[in-house]
Amino acid sequence: MKKVIGEKEYNIRPGIDLHGVDFHGVDLSGANLRDANLEGANLSGVDLSEANLNQANLRNAILHNANLEDARLIGVDLTEADLSGANIRGENLTNAIMTKTNLSEADLSDSVLMSVDLEEADLSRANLTRANFREANLTNARLEEADLTETVFIVSEMLNAKLHGAKMRRTNLRGANLTEADLVSVNLAGANLRGTILEGANMDQVFLKGTIYDSTTKVPEDFDFSEGHKDELREMDRLTLNGEYHGNVDTTIYGHLDGDKCYAYAYSYHNSHDNRETTLSQRTIVEMSSSTSVSGDYKFPNHNKDNEVTMHISVLEGDEYNEILVYRSMAQDTVDAARTADLYELFQIPNQAEEDKEVVNMKDQV
Repeated sequence: MKKVIGEKEYNIRPGIDLHGVDFHGVDLSGANLRDANLEGANLSGVDLSEANLNQANLRNAILHNANLEDARLIGVDLTEADLSGANIRGENLTNAIMTKTNLSEADLSDSVLMSVDLEEADLSRANLTRANFREANLTNARLEEADLTETVFIVSEMLNAKLHGAKMRRTNLRGANLTEADLVSVNLAGANLRGTILEGANMDQVFLKGTIYDSTTKVPEDFDFSEGHKDELREMDRLTLNGEYHGNVDTTIYGHLDGDKCYAYAYSYHNSHDNRETTLSQRTIVEMSSSTSVSGDYKFPNHNKDNEVTMHISVLEGDEYNEILVYRSMAQDTVDAARTADLYELFQIPNQAEEDKEVVNMKDQV
């Protein structure tokens, strides 16, 4: 691909040295810039849709309002780059280096940023809905007024992160470290705080309705968690196997539930490498002990105080999805409430279909 930039013609190719070049007005859509050196380049407003920027050097580059839709960005170095207002929606930035990167008001919704280094990055007012920051480093990052609805921060480092006024409804913070983080006026309704470290965090005026936490959640001294639901939906301590688990057509989940409550279960298939997930299965409703029947693919009995119910999950053939995610509602008073209640991820099991199929018994205790 040849492009005239200024008065000079360049052969755009992998590994090319274009550091400091002003690309203003140049169309780079579909360009192969893998391993290219673009340090300090001006790419403000440039169309980089479908471009290959894997392992490229974009340190200190200016990408303000750039279009990176469907670009490839794995392992890219964006240290101190300016991506404010950029369109990075649905991209895979796994293992990217984004230390001190300016992502304010950028659209990163549905993107994968697993294991990304975002220390001291500016994500204020960014759209991060449903993005996956699993195991990412966001130490000292700025996320004020960012939209983090249903965003995943499982076991992420978020020490001293600035989250004042952020929207974190149904955000998954399981095992994340938010020591001394600023969470003033944050909406954490329905968020998963199981195993989350919040010691020393400023949680003034935090909205907690429906928030899930457990005995391993560490909060500031004297913090009132009365609006949360302790241990209502906790991570299972261990899986009890019946024989060796090789993946099975009829995965069995034994539920030891409160006989006076109703529950809803569902599951999906998940690719942990790029965070793709199928739509949820039809709900299976576990009725209270006074009921003589259950809906969905459950076995009987379902009417005693320590009832056992069994849901069957079919392993999906092929290697596109490597995990099965099992979801459950919190305890509900009625079947109708369980049919519409929010569902939360309960645990994961491998999706491995092999010839030898055994049943795995997973005890779900409330």
